[in-house]
Amino acid sequence: MSDTMTISVVLSTYNGEKYLNEQLESIRTQSLFADEVIISDDCSSDGTVQVARNFIEKYHLNNWKLIANKKNRGWMINFKESLKLACGDFVFPCDQDDIWHEDKLRSMSKVMEDNPQILLLASNYTTFYEEGGKKLVPNHGEEREDKSLVKIDFNEQNFFVLRPGCVYCFRRELLKYYDKYAVDDDPHDAFSWRISELLDGLYVWNYSTIDYRRHSSNATARIRPTRSSKLETVLYYDRILKMLSDFSEKENIKDQENRRRIIRRLTEWNNLRIRVIKHKDIISLIYWLKLYRYRDCYFSNKSYLADLVLFK
Repeated sequence: MSDTMTISVVLSTYNGEKYLNEQLESIRTQSLFADEVIISDDCSSDGTVQVARNFIEKYHLNNWKLIANKKNRGWMINFKESLKLACGDFVFPCDQDDIWHEDKLRSMSKVMEDNPQILLLASNYTTFYEEGGKKLVPNHGEEREDKSLVKIDFNEQNFFVLRPGCVYCFRRELLKYYDKYAVDDDPHDAFSWRISELLDGLYVWNYSTIDYRRHSSNATARIRPTRSSKLETVLYYDRILKMLSDFSEKENIKDQENRRRIIRRLTEWNNLRIRVIKHKDIISLIYWLKLYRYRDCYFSNKSYLADLVLFK
């Protein structure tokens, strides 16, 4: 990588003392060192801060900075505010309990440097469980680990975020949009994903760069959604689509009219979903039937059918 390019790693922590040391070690032993590592702790009640402080002192990591919040801000705000402190050309968000592969910084930075059109690069990841076992998690279940680079175009299907922020590398210029456009309850990774996509600079790299820890408590995906949880989701989408519309009006983006058209169509789709959820019985069914022409806005056909199953 060029000597002129710099790297920032931004790690948000909260009550993570059990696994933090392993993550910190995987950052310290990278084949390409970060120019700065920012650790922002969100008022942990366990020994997380001391673990981080001891690690920094043990290895004399003068370019690592530990910030201990005096009040809990919540992980979304903590991550966003911490990212805005980054000075590197390439910014790597980091979770507290994963394990990075030793070539993560070097390999992803090289892809970014070789492809200046990329604003955000998201890699594959390998899940591992406390109970044992690993599984590569590729895009949409398609098993690829061939280092292919795939551009994610802005369209109805790609409205959904397909990678977690812990496998991102993005250019610092994205940070200028945080204060201007970011919605309070929109996580940093979702915001960065969609803005990069809108700016025509979102790419997925089919290569695993971390072991992504999943806990036995991570069972939310198995919980059947309720009417209230679905309503919360579509109202969140409503706020995000308004933000994207505002962004498309104020910023100079490629293919602007087509992107506005896509946002309008997604807004129509989401508004119908709100009506499906808020109404019951035959009225809900009528709105659901109108959603048929927006099937391509769903993540999958199963998601479209799920709306009817839940609200019939």
